[in-house]
Amino acid sequence: MAAEMSLSKLKQTTLKVSRGHTYTYYTSPARDSKPTILLFHGWPDTAALFAGLINNYLIPAGYGEIFGYGIYYYWKLFTADDGSQIERDNIESVYSVAFGDPHTWKQNWTTKDGMRNWLTAGKTQPTLPFAQGEHKRDFVDRLSVPGAFEAANNWYKSMTFGVQHEAEKTIRSNPKVEVPTLFWGGEQDFVCRVEAIGPVEDAGLIPDLTKMSREGGHWALLEKPKEFGEDVVGWLGKTFREGVSGGAGGRGG
Repeated sequence: MAAEMSLSKLKQTTLKVSRGHTYTYYTSPARDSKPTILLFHGWPDTAALFAGLINNYLIPAGYGEIFGYGIYYYWKLFTADDGSQIERDNIESVYSVAFGDPHTWKQNWTTKDGMRNWLTAGKTQPTLPFAQGEHKRDFVDRLSVPGAFEAANNWYKSMTFGVQHEAEKTIRSNPKVEVPTLFWGGEQDFVCRVEAIGPVEDAGLIPDLTKMSREGGHWALLEKPKEFGEDVVGWLGKTFREGVSGGAGGRGG
């Protein structure tokens, strides 16, 4: 079944900042005193990543939404001077390496030069059932635009070359997440491992954390949309029954 992509139930807003960049975000009002959920996505997605969750679970259950754009060897390609050009010249290979069988990530994403070798050879592979039709057309159309891969890779560059570190120096000394948090991941996600949340939890930085995992890879929320939607809405319902006033959700990128 192809992934759901429509965001027509949401209000789209753009914001141009002083640096000249234009950001896009989508909102939907909450009902019946329920909270607004903040959703972030990462490379190489758009807000449409959460369309199924929002349309089929959060909106019917009365929750509001605000969302927009969000370590391993693949970072070497994403931060290389020629990385974006390689991706642009081999966009079919990028799509298939991103949305193929999760177990292929062990070779292509987490081994030395695995991503570079895959793309420069122009390799492709079968993709998962959700990765077809509109999902693929959207991916190719977005990332074929000049500068698109450069923009998508900037997060990795800011982390690698210290830009993000400089910005985080201004964060208060006690960076605890003071709202209930759901960490939901795929058990076959070989780059954003479910257990990677452990050190943050052990440090006491997320005191009210619920962890869930399902069969699936990095895109488990698209592989298992029914389970993902039911898990999120179930967690939200339990949180409110216990009298909590807000919540946050997250997925690695």
